[in-house]
Amino acid sequence: MSAWSGVAGCRCVLLLFVVACTLPSGIESIPSRRQCFIARDELSSLIELLNNMEEPYDNSGSEDFDTLEDDANTLSCSNKLEKIRKSVKQLHQNYQNLKEIRENDPISEYRIVKYRYESKLRDLNQTLSELVPQVSNQNLTALNQLRRKVKEVELKLAKSVRSLQSQREQTALALSETVIQKIRIGSLDPAIAEFKNLALRSEDPFRIIVPKVYRGADNEADRMIKFLEKVDFNDRPIGGYEVLVDRMITDDKLRGDNAVRILKGIQAIIMARVGGQHERAVALLKRFRVNAH
Repeated sequence: MSAWSGVAGCRCVLLLFVVACTLPSGIESIPSRRQCFIARDELSSLIELLNNMEEPYDNSGSEDFDTLEDDANTLSCSNKLEKIRKSVKQLHQNYQNLKEIRENDPISEYRIVKYRYESKLRDLNQTLSELVPQVSNQNLTALNQLRRKVKEVELKLAKSVRSLQSQREQTALALSETVIQKIRIGSLDPAIAEFKNLALRSEDPFRIIVPKVYRGADNEADRMIKFLEKVDFNDRPIGGYEVLVDRMITDDKLRGDNAVRILKGIQAIIMARVGGQHERAVALLKRFRVNAH
């Protein structure tokens, strides 16, 4: 019995020895990970591009930078570095395009270009953040330097973008004053013509116009309603009715002939289903019915 136990014990020891020999060591079982390397000339070039955001965009051929070879371990790294290069250049291009939008250009065009600029800025910041875990320790300082530079440029450009926005608002304000004066004197056709120019350049022209035309008097509400009745559905008159109804509710004036005409105007917008204002008109109709008397 003891002899049999001895044989079994030897077999177990031998089996364990064989298994141990076939298993890789703990260190060798974890493959070494290649990390991103940011070449000095690449970093300098990116920072130079960021420093020149105010200069006209130059769509010249891209430079070749020293990076790791595109093997399986560094493909993600190389892709991110390439994305950063493209993002910086596209950010420059989008910013310059935004600066070229004139004050009199349609607000829709301005919104599109501004959205592209802001989207590219978000993409660049996200890509830089994703690169942090991949970059080698000796290059982490360089990457952080680049991230700080992007943040510095972002703050600087934000100030410039706010200035552009302010200029557009001043232009819209000047146009709105012309419209307001014409509504007050009952010159509706010229007021509509000027309003079409204003609607192209202002996010919400009625927020400016209605409070300056209607200030609580019934005859002022009458002038405003006459104007709204002539506004093209594509110019979204629902915005004017919303402001007017809210102010008349506050003044306890939502009654009589003016209220009836407002009701008809809202119903006409609902029936027309033009200009993406149907849901707003339905919501306003509900509010109107609760407060009209």
